[in-house]
Amino acid sequence: MAANVLTTDKGWKLELREGLSTWVGEKALSAANVFNNRVFFTTYIPQAAASADPCTLGQGTNRAWAVSLFNGAPVENLDGLSTTNKEDRYKQLEQGGIAPEVVFLFPDNGSTVTNRPLLCLSGVEVLAGVCVNAGAPVRTFWQEQGMN
Repeated sequence: MAANVLTTDKGWKLELREGLSTWVGEKALSAANVFNNRVFFTTYIPQAAASADPCTLGQGTNRAWAVSLFNGAPVENLDGLSTTNKEDRYKQLEQGGIAPEVVFLFPDNGSTVTNRPLLCLSGVEVLAGVCVNAGAPVRTFWQEQGMN
């Protein structure tokens, strides 16, 4: 699924909303990280109904997002359906509270750096499927156009 980003556009954005015109309050509350031309971040959706006990927190919902750096399109088939769609940009997390940022680990399995497995984590939750085909690390450089 390709996003609609023209070559003349100065960038892209994702609107964190469900449906065409409703806004449910999904928020990105931690840093985004870029790895191999993919942007990884977590979001939090507050519980829709207030808790009956004002002294307890609502659980809400956490999501881990993985999108293309170039156009915000999904980079993995996260829902397991036969086609890639916009819902493949995120995967719902199991943890409650507000999920921390996505971090990357390269466990030492005795192989070279380029062949080490990649693990993506948010807190102690392993983000299974989110970083599956991210590949070996490559450098990403940022440069503002017109600046030397």
